[in-house]
Amino acid sequence: MIETKRLLIRPYIIEDTVEAYSLFNDTDVMAFIPYGIDKSLQDTQDRINKYIAHFNTYGFGKYVLIDKSNNELVGDCGICRIENKEINELGYRIKKKYWNLGFATETAKGLLEYAFKTLKFNEIHAIVEKQNQKSIYILERKLGFENIGQIYCYGEKFELYKLKN
Repeated sequence: MIETKRLLIRPYIIEDTVEAYSLFNDTDVMAFIPYGIDKSLQDTQDRINKYIAHFNTYGFGKYVLIDKSNNELVGDCGICRIENKEINELGYRIKKKYWNLGFATETAKGLLEYAFKTLKFNEIHAIVEKQNQKSIYILERKLGFENIGQIYCYGEKFELYKLKN
């Protein structure tokens, strides 16, 4: 469990499926996410099972963000291994009702601190579509990531960012 000022950050469990579906089924939240929205609860359950398997394999992965004030799922954040690239990628999604309140930055900072101090990572990458200006702003201005070029993964071309410890 990772904790920030407003959030509890913990690994996914299968019991998160119903609440997480509202996140993964939102076209605005998922607009810049490869593979798009989940169309059913089964899609979300399959997604969470993949997250759990990733966590069991690597010891890190996607985490659920829980608002400490009301125990509501705010979104998710995580560090995942990009297939066939041997790099670890930071990613985050926040429910619309929590947009523009600093939750993406808060959770990313908490997770980056955990990754560098506890997991002993030397660097972390992020990938983002060029059109996702809000995420680029957070990566560059709030988190200190540097754009180092482009990468092709998940069937698309992305901007590639890196943050060193």
